[in-house]
Amino acid sequence: MDALDFTHDLFFTKTGLDPAAVQRLMEQRLAPLDDGEVFFEWSDQDSVVMENSEIRTASYSQDQGFGFRGVLGAQSTYAHAGTLDEAALGRAAETTEALFAGKSGTQAPAPVGTNRSIIQGLRPGDLELAAKVEKLGEMDQRARAADPRVVQVVASITTSFQAVRIERPGAPAVADLRPLCRLQISLTLEKDGRREQGSHGWGGREALSAFMDDSKWQYALNRALHGAEVNLEAVAAPAGVLPVVLGAGWPGVMLHEAVGHGLEGDFNRKG
Repeated sequence: MDALDFTHDLFFTKTGLDPAAVQRLMEQRLAPLDDGEVFFEWSDQDSVVMENSEIRTASYSQDQGFGFRGVLGAQSTYAHAGTLDEAALGRAAETTEALFAGKSGTQAPAPVGTNRSIIQGLRPGDLELAAKVEKLGEMDQRARAADPRVVQVVASITTSFQAVRIERPGAPAVADLRPLCRLQISLTLEKDGRREQGSHGWGGREALSAFMDDSKWQYALNRALHGAEVNLEAVAAPAGVLPVVLGAGWPGVMLHEAVGHGLEGDFNRKG
């Protein structure tokens, strides 16, 4: 199912919202203006966090709603709601009517779609909770086996999925599906009573099952271990008045942040 079919089913079929009613509202309230659209959005997110070999949190949330925007000249209205029904859309349209009553403009042409779709059809949350817990447990065990100095491991898997659909008067609808996955590993090493942390994470717009390849999370684990090891051996930086040498180019930002803001006109005007 492509993005247009998916979002039509999501925003109209499943909610009972009549697409013809949306078109009528746009023709009545938005077509006489310079610009405007109805923006539909649905998203869900889930997260599982394992700390010291136990699941600390497991959460799931879901949101949906729409935005109704009208533009005439330099003025604009925007109304939104978290419910998808004709009554809520009607109230949003009334906001536009209240500001632009008796006024009209020239409807701007719809933007030309040029984006190439590379992530259509992907749902990130294609692993069940039990599979995620099992994978997090494997990461926890591998981290502890990698270095006897490991005293704490926190690993998490987070996925989200966003579907959007934009309707404009007199123009074809456009839609997009946006999966997102992220995995994070954080661990603590202890040596001679000193504890230091290291962490690494990565994310991407792909299905979680493909995203969870062992080589990927093993690389993240090694980076987290390396960071903790560096911190464990680090010594305090010298303090006090020290010479600073800046080369040409970006290092000038350091000078700007150090004294530049105080030399700006607004600071001087304020005394």
